Amino acid sequence: IESILSELALIFSIRTKVSVFRAKTKPSRVILFLTAIASLSTVVVTFTHLGGRIFGFVTPTISSLSIIVASVVAYIVSTELIKVMYYKKYNLSKK
Repeated sequence: IESILSELALIFSIRTKVSVFRAKTKPSRVILFLTAIASLSTVVVTFTHLGGRIFGFVTPTISSLSIIVASVVAYIVSTELIKVMYYKKYNLSKK
């Protein structure tokens, strides 16, 4: 779950040179929709018969999901910090 959600979050980080939280342009509705569907599917499938019996997924506990959410948030924040530092170091923020 964590790896898929992290990679989906990365899509929004790499689409702009500025922080994703300060970006003037918004992602397209299609990207938002597909990301939401993929995120929901990723989490929901672990609670279904398909996920448990066929794929052998273990239903995550609330504490596990909390750790996953915290990891994804930490990943987004660290990605944004590194991106900002990179563009500042190489003077690429204005280009």
